[in-house]
This record gives sequence, C-alpha cells and structure tokens, in this order.
Amino acid sequence: MKNKSKYLLILLTIIIVSFPSICFSKPKTIQGEYCMVYTGDMNNKDELKKFTDSLRMKSIENGIVKSKTDWRRPEDCDITHIMDVIDNYMKIKVISNTKVGRRMCEKVKITLDQDIINQYFKELDRDLEPKRRIQKINEELEGKIRTRRLQEIDNSTKNCEWCWDLSVSLHKISLQDKKDITVGIILDVKINNLDERSRESVENREENLFYDQIEWNNIIELGEKYKVVERKHLKKILDEQKLSSSGITDSETFKLGKILNLDIVVLRMIYDNSQVTKVLKVDTGEVLLSKSYYENILPFNVSSSSIKENYKFQEECGKRCEEVFKNKYGGVGQVTINTENGFMVINQRNHYNYKLNKCFHLVKTDYCNKKNVVEYSIKELSDVNENRTFGESLYFFDTKHFSHCYVGNKDCKSEREWNLLIKPYMEE
Repeated sequence: MKNKSKYLLILLTIIIVSFPSICFSKPKTIQGEYCMVYTGDMNNKDELKKFTDSLRMKSIENGIVKSKTDWRRPEDCDITHIMDVIDNYMKIKVISNTKVGRRMCEKVKITLDQDIINQYFKELDRDLEPKRRIQKINEELEGKIRTRRLQEIDNSTKNCEWCWDLSVSLHKISLQDKKDITVGIILDVKINNLDERSRESVENREENLFYDQIEWNNIIELGEKYKVVERKHLKKILDEQKLSSSGITDSETFKLGKILNLDIVVLRMIYDNSQVTKVLKVDTGEVLLSKSYYENILPFNVSSSSIKENYKFQEECGKRCEEVFKNKYGGVGQVTINTENGFMVINQRNHYNYKLNKCFHLVKTDYCNKKNVVEYSIKELSDVNENRTFGESLYFFDTKHFSHCYVGNKDCKSEREWNLLIKPYMEE
C-alpha cells in the first residue's frame, strides 16, 4: 500500500510539472455589455435575428476588451478561429436583455480559461506556419514577377517613343479622374506593297506594344485602373457603322468611342516612313496627343514584298532565343545557378509559329534546395521578339498545387491543361 501511494505521488508530481495549466489554471469570469439601435423591419424575423446575433458578439467583444486579457493569438488567425474559441472554450451566459423602443442592450457573463485558450492559439500558430511560408514565397515571387515584367516591358518599348507619350497622357488623365479608365486602339496601316500576312504582323506588333504600355501603367499605379477593349470589338462596331479604320476621322473616332463606352481612344496611323499617334478623350472631344514619329516599325521577319520560308524563320528564331537565354543566364542549353538556399536549373525550348508569325520561347526554372529536392517550378512562355509574356505557371511540389497558371486569358489547374494551352503556340 505504501509503494502504491508512493507511485501515485510520483505520477501526480510528473503531471503537475508537465502540465501546470491543468493543475493550477483557474477559470476567469468577466462581463460585457453593449447597446445598439435597430433600424430594420421589426416584423422581419431573419433580419432581427442577425441584429441580435451581432449584438451578442459586440457584448462578448466588450467584455474581452475590458478584461485586458492577454491573448496570444496569431496575427493571421481569422474570424473562423475566433468563433471556434467562443464556441468551444468560452461559456457565455446572458445576464440581461433590455429594450427601449428600437434601442436594445445585452449584458453577458463570460467564463473562460486563458491558459487553455492560449494553448489553442499556440497550436494554431504552429498549424498556420506552412501557409505563411507559402504566402511569403508567393509574395516574394509576385514582387519579382512584377519587377521582371516591368523590365520586360521597358525592353520591348525602349525604342517606342509613342508608347511613352501614350503613358504620359494616360497618367495625366488618371490624376484628374479617380475612376477606372477604359481604353481602345484603332490601327490604320497604310504601308505600300505590304502583303496581308506582313500587314497582320505589323498590326499585332503595334497592338502588343499598346497592351504592354497599358500593363506598365497599371503596374506602376498599383492597380487595374486601365481597362482595355479588344481591337476585334472595335472592328465589329466599325463594320456595323459601315466605317473603315483606313482614313477614319476624329469625329468618327469619337462616335465609335461613345458607342463602346470608351474613355480614351488611341488612333495609330502607320505610313511607309512615318507614323501618327492620336489620343482622344471621348467625353470632352479633346485631342490629348497628336504627334508624328519616324520609327522603324517592321520586325526582322516581316517583308513587304514576299514571305520567307518557314525553316528560315525557325533558324532565326532559334538564334534569337539562344542569344536572349545566354544574355540572361550566362549559357545555352541547360544552365545551373547557385542560390542562397540551393540552386536553380533552367531549361529552354523555342518554336517559330508560322501561323501567328511569332517566335516563342519556353523557359522552365526548377528551384531546388540544398538536399537536391525541387521545391517549386516556374514555366514562362514568351514572344522573344516583342518581349511579351503569353503564359506562366508556378507549381509547388510539397503541397502539389499551382500558385498561378495561365496561358493568354485562360487559367489552368494541372500540368495537362498547361500543355494543352501552350500547344497552339509551340507546335503550329
């Protein structure tokens, strides 16, 4: 019997040392009170219940704030976790309910064990850590992606004087008008002896420069202030109104802008040796910019007299992609670069798409830790000549999910969907 008592005493000592909160934790009782005025329909039971539930939460919140309880909750815990604590770790008793007209008050008594609740928050903090790590990586990558995209746009538009003038005009408007600005572009290509395919290539290049500059302004102004109406919609309205982009007047442009609810119309006229850019403000009829330029707007693979053979374009595309890859990563083929937390393995593919008349560059970067395990992978599909990104994916191997995945204006949720979406760019 003595030995049994001795063992029980030892066991009790171990429990006290290991779990002091179980033995010494003392429930705490606090009171909270709150009053609110109900402005809804007194006969609407659903509305009234929402109001009384809100009043109850305010009363509980008031009691917790007044008690100056030392909550050790993680900063990123949400309302779901708070409700879990209230439902499972607090005993709530309504002391009184008073009502004078539409003014209602409620007083509650709250019984809780602070140590147990803090233990819940400690475990929650541990559970949220992987999510924080992924969020931090996402934020860092998004910052890098934004910076890299700005650099890409700067490179693609560095010789585009009209792009900069457009950017300045749009920024001036955004300072005057805080609402979102809807923008469209009309292209009028008047180059002599230009075959249809080459004409289309010139139009695509000009349109992409326009899109890039709008994106640049959105990134710089930290939002999506500028909304673009696609050129195909403008073409459709031109056809319906029996207008032509060739020789379109300012008054016709304003009319088109009003039909499409545009704030700004950019009119870009391209001649043999010069170009004219106009920026028109639809609601006031104001011409914000009207300027002539003398730039070489024909890309290397556009001829005004004939179409070159596909293999020749592919050869030029391959050389261009190798040049870009080498300048960026210091090598060709597969390149390995050491980082602070491990290393990167970068691979590339290229393809000249005859149908789209574009040189596409697909770059895959695997980020590996010091244990040679791939943590995440980034794939980017771009037009190497226009320095324009057409698609990108970011995949985390530990959680087996895409942080983001898109090609053009379509999202993807799996590797198979990504491969299907890039197929028209990399195989045709």
